[in-house]
Amino acid sequence: ETALHIACIRNHPDRVKELISNGANPNIRDNAGWYPLHEASIHGHVQCLNALLSYKDLDLCATNYDGISALHDAVQNNRIEVAQVLLHAGGHRLFSLQTKDNKTAMDMAKTQEMKSLLNRYNINFLSASVCEINDKLYKNVKLVSNDDLQKYLFLLILLIESLKSSEELGITKSLLTQQFNLLKQHIALIGDKKTIKVAMLLKKLEKVLQINYF
Repeated sequence: ETALHIACIRNHPDRVKELISNGANPNIRDNAGWYPLHEASIHGHVQCLNALLSYKDLDLCATNYDGISALHDAVQNNRIEVAQVLLHAGGHRLFSLQTKDNKTAMDMAKTQEMKSLLNRYNINFLSASVCEINDKLYKNVKLVSNDDLQKYLFLLILLIESLKSSEELGITKSLLTQQFNLLKQHIALIGDKKTIKVAMLLKKLEKVLQINYF
């Protein structure tokens, strides 16, 4: 273990800042494969985590030899505040990280509080992505490409499936209906030119919407 690992384990945020300012690199594993970020997260030391975040090149996606990230550690140990800080700093990319057992952070959540937190962040990230794509595709062009449509359909399906797991996320049926109606307009323009994958995604989307929201 490096001095930075030890400072994070013992919850000495001032020492963490001092070490970083003196050139210590937080993106270094110890012999067991853990980073200082893991140590701060697994122990719930939020101040140390914030001190590590002062390092501009901190790798929030760093994993140990088993593919476990700091977010995995925080979720598995129900460190709610740590998970919030990591998600705020790292964004949606942290959701896609998988362990060697193919588990995401969502798969490791044990308590309802943690599951609700992850769902809330997931919906916020996906909603922002959908709105960004919607602005791009529906306001600036008349006809979208199959690649763009496929990307949009995939994001919308993720959004809807995430909604099913929680009733307190604030995304309304009217938003989903509006997005779906816009999709149908463009799909009608594409007609027979749409790819098989787009057609399959659309069929899945229609099924999810009809069963759960219409």
